[in-house]
Amino acid sequence: DFLSGDTTSHSSRGGNDVIYGGSGPDQIFDPAGNNRLYGEDGNDHMFGSRGDYMDGGEGSDHLREFGNGINMYGGPGDDFINHDGSDPLDDDGFDIHLPNRRIPPPKFG
Repeated sequence: DFLSGDTTSHSSRGGNDVIYGGSGPDQIFDPAGNNRLYGEDGNDHMFGSRGDYMDGGEGSDHLREFGNGINMYGGPGDDFINHDGSDPLDDDGFDIHLPNRRIPPPKFG
């Protein structure tokens, strides 16, 4: 599946999806599947699961991993990255990396 939007929330319900947030702040939540999540421009909040690739894009993003095995890339900007042991990939900006403390994922809608 392919999902694209702008200044909204996006959610995957499993499968192998590609999600583009578009410009502006987005919330992208992926509870299952091997997905590719792109926040693009804006200050995004992204939540990924095992097997995902996450790219925050431009802006100060918050990336959060639930289950290790995620490729996380904050992108340009000052990013906050929570992870379960995956090695986040850095880019420009001041990034904060913090291991998860087994906090459950947020519930949307």
